[in-house]
Amino acid sequence: MTRPVHVIACNVLETEVHHWATVCGQKGPMTFFEIGLHDAPANLRAVLQAAIDEADMDDTAEAVVLVYGLCGLGTHGLYARTKPLVLPRAHDCMTLFLGHCHRYDKVMREDPGTYWYAPGWQRAGRAPGADYKETLREQYKDRFDEDQIEALLEMQDESMRQHSTAGYVDLAMPGDAAFQEKARAAAEHFGWQFKTFKGDPGLLRDLLSGAWDDERFLVVPPGHCIQATGDEHIIRACPPEAGA
Repeated sequence: MTRPVHVIACNVLETEVHHWATVCGQKGPMTFFEIGLHDAPANLRAVLQAAIDEADMDDTAEAVVLVYGLCGLGTHGLYARTKPLVLPRAHDCMTLFLGHCHRYDKVMREDPGTYWYAPGWQRAGRAPGADYKETLREQYKDRFDEDQIEALLEMQDESMRQHSTAGYVDLAMPGDAAFQEKARAAAEHFGWQFKTFKGDPGLLRDLLSGAWDDERFLVVPPGHCIQATGDEHIIRACPPEAGA
């Protein structure tokens, strides 16, 4: 039986979250935040903490579910006061598309130059292609001054030069075939290999339904916080003072 939860998620997974919530009968409230918050992990953390504080007061929910990974330490230090806080053991959202952190790790060991593409990143305009500089400049213009924008674009260029493969993965939502072709075109633009990976919805489905085993998920007790471990477990729960 699906547990009633309050979902807080990144909009990169909004289509998939709505779909699998419907499939597993999850009817709890959902709040989505834009992917741009990842550009400043401290800001992401503050926004998510405020959302958790609000969800913590939801008497209809047994737990607060984060559809996020560690996300550049953006979730490090988050806590709920009165409810369990649950999230997948994942560095980022690609684990949620692939189905397990071990699968993600295996791919990255075999081809560390992989740059991941997924429909949600493309819907949000964050998947680089031939026009990625213009897209990023437009997204940054209201948040950064011109010097900061140029510095961010140079950092992005440097990052792109470190990759050699475009890895496309999705959960086969209707209409996603067009995104695969865009990812293939991006690979051609950058001179990369192109690989496709079949998505596995199991991790996302079980996160939303409440099937939380310790191998794949972290259940943070009330009053404890999320802490990065730097090992294969990725995250752990600890008292707030220990995670400071």
